[in-house]
Amino acid sequence: MKSDLKSSKILFTKKKKEYSFLDWNVELIQKPSELMQKFKSLDIKNKTITNIRCVGLCYNLREDMLEEDGYNYYETKNNKDFETLSNYSNFLLDTPFSRHAEIDEVIILELDNKERFEIDFSEASSIKIGICINGMAYKQKQN
Repeated sequence: MKSDLKSSKILFTKKKKEYSFLDWNVELIQKPSELMQKFKSLDIKNKTITNIRCVGLCYNLREDMLEEDGYNYYETKNNKDFETLSNYSNFLLDTPFSRHAEIDEVIILELDNKERFEIDFSEASSIKIGICINGMAYKQKQN
């Protein structure tokens, strides 16, 4: 790994116990050229993403949202049991659903060499990327 990568741990304020984008001690990336430079420094070329995990809620993949999609799908297929099938626990294995993620917290990417990166893009036009060391990637800024 490159020496400029920062290890850290999950940040929680004492009062709210919430993650803080502003307190995460990694550089703020706001330009495509900065992002490309970060990717080069992380040496991820030719590596495969083997796992993606959303740390917070993935809004469009909540059970109620999936059931709404299921209801619409089965109804348009003229399935007479569309109301029963639209219950999440009754979904058929081939039921299609959206593959995008609506999130506002960190995602964790794991590569085929077991490296893990945490990425936060919850602030408009900005991104933060940190490498996980010992399972942690957040470190609070020192004042």
